[in-house]
Amino acid sequence: MKVAICDHDNQAAGKYRKWLEEIAEEHDVPIQVTIYQKESALLFDWEDEPKRADLLYMETSMPEGNGIDTAKKLRKAGYKNEIIFYTNSDKYVFEAFDVNAFHYILKDRTEKEKSEEIFLKFYNRYKEMGKEYISVNCAGENRNIDIEDIKYFKVDLRVITVYYKKSDSFEFYSTLGKIENMIGAYGFIKIHRSVLVNVAYVKTFTSSEVTLKDGTELPVSRQGVKQLREVFANRTV
Repeated sequence: MKVAICDHDNQAAGKYRKWLEEIAEEHDVPIQVTIYQKESALLFDWEDEPKRADLLYMETSMPEGNGIDTAKKLRKAGYKNEIIFYTNSDKYVFEAFDVNAFHYILKDRTEKEKSEEIFLKFYNRYKEMGKEYISVNCAGENRNIDIEDIKYFKVDLRVITVYYKKSDSFEFYSTLGKIENMIGAYGFIKIHRSVLVNVAYVKTFTSSEVTLKDGTELPVSRQGVKQLREVFANRTV
């Protein structure tokens, strides 16, 4: 899930991103957060792709104007996903309805637990609206697995094991090539001849090993390292 934060206060935005990533990890939510310090940077970056984020946290008081006007421009450009205004001022709370805001958070007056509740409420709605599944079967048993829940696939000869959710797994017959063709567009990278990983679950990597957020360690090839570096290099602005 892609989240954007637009806030000129880089320290506050960085703190909020760290908090969001901690909450996401605690609730097993794959998340990628991008920070924009200027409204113009966000508008320029999203000019040709107004759906770049699934959720936007927007400060209302910005040096170049106010977040409400920016939100209106985004809506006009075709951004239909959710916007949460997070700010120190309640000045624009009623105007937020004009752009169909999901919520309005006052930074200094909203408890952390309430902010977490709002984020998880959005995430539950997001999951229901955008679920994509992969169907696998073996020996008469069929499973429809939410692609977002999948951490990685590993092959041993022609037996593929898919690992998903916290500790679930399922074996079936196929090839990594076929699986990659089916779901590669959903953020999966073939990091090794035997492993196809969901980048959203990658925590760290070295020249020889990838560590997932749950502590799982996987082998990685030179080509896999190259692709991971490219992905991680584009994660922040």
